[in-house]
Amino acid sequence: QDLLDILQNHDFYFDDDMDILNPAKERLYRMANKGKDFLDTGDYKKAIRYLESVIKKEPSLVFARNNLALAYFCTGQLDKAIDMCQSVLHEYPQNIHANCNIAIFLHEKKDMDKSEEHLQTILGLQIEDPEEIHKIAVTLCELRRHKEANRHLRLLLQYKPYDIRILHYIAVSYFNIGRYKEALQYWNKIDKISPHNTISSFYRRLA
Repeated sequence: QDLLDILQNHDFYFDDDMDILNPAKERLYRMANKGKDFLDTGDYKKAIRYLESVIKKEPSLVFARNNLALAYFCTGQLDKAIDMCQSVLHEYPQNIHANCNIAIFLHEKKDMDKSEEHLQTILGLQIEDPEEIHKIAVTLCELRRHKEANRHLRLLLQYKPYDIRILHYIAVSYFNIGRYKEALQYWNKIDKISPHNTISSFYRRLA
């Protein structure tokens, strides 16, 4: 079950020399995933405590470093978040999650040129992994790049055709570029999959 939990974490990063059977390393992965759980539920201080502890013992866990950067960002520690991303990118310049995170962080810091550089790095890569496509699409949504987000979301839908969350994202992206008919089609599809869905019904009326 622990292994399945790790594999289901979309920020998981496999190191070439990873020994999943090493008990000490397994404990660190469990701690890292616990930190991710705290991050997802908004308990950022606990997330930072867990993730900092993991990274101190095993700095090669890139997914933990990326999650720690997000936790720093969510607690207003913008410079620490950027520094953490830069440390990952120094070792892995094409790491999707680090590039996506820092693009948002730099945009928040009003450093639009550098934010755009990282965004272009992302958009220049040939990505096939659905979780990485998802990360890029969400980043583009955050940066209000709705047309590019829409393109990635439609690609993602090929992997997850009945994912309500993805369908909603696509509908919102169409709505934000003024293509209301297409937006309505996706919210209607959500209604067929999940009747009486309050989110889709609200936005359908708005459209």
